[in-house]
Amino acid sequence: MLFPVLIGYGSVRLWFFSSSVTGLPNTSFEAVNEFTDRMKDTLEEAKSALAKAKDDMAQYYNCHRSPTPSFSPGDMVYLDSEDIQTTR
Repeated sequence: MLFPVLIGYGSVRLWFFSSSVTGLPNTSFEAVNEFTDRMKDTLEEAKSALAKAKDDMAQYYNCHRSPTPSFSPGDMVYLDSEDIQTTR
């Protein structure tokens, strides 16, 4: 069964057919075969672009982050008391 799938985020919206297009048998109509081949190629390009964008964003986000310090029970640490509510 074919149904449109929305790929993209924000204001850019591209409509493609689902991956079930790959399971269609070849038909006697050349235009239909060309269309399904074009949609398969476009879908693969979109998936590849989204994966690359995800990797690029993760790399950019992580380049400014430092590793989390490891604490053990009994270690002395500073505590911010701004959000601690007491009855005093």
